[in-house]
Amino acid sequence: MSVTDPPLALHPDATHLPHVYAGGDLCLYLPGEWNDHMFLSQTVLPWTSAWLLHYELWLITGRWTGSGEEHALPTAWPAGP
Repeated sequence: MSVTDPPLALHPDATHLPHVYAGGDLCLYLPGEWNDHMFLSQTVLPWTSAWLLHYELWLITGRWTGSGEEHALPTAWPAGP
């Protein structure tokens, strides 16, 4: 899952987005936490909403308040449309 419009911005002190994969996809769950038998309305959609809430707080404070694991930094910032 990725956000395409509007493009995600960086906090002024940041060099990369937190909790995204190298391709720009949001990190919503760990491997094994979701499978294709689960309802998107009860998993991926609420997880995306929570990610966006923590993203908005991060833009204000510069601190990620959500849970999760750190990822390797993307090698290049995804190009816009």
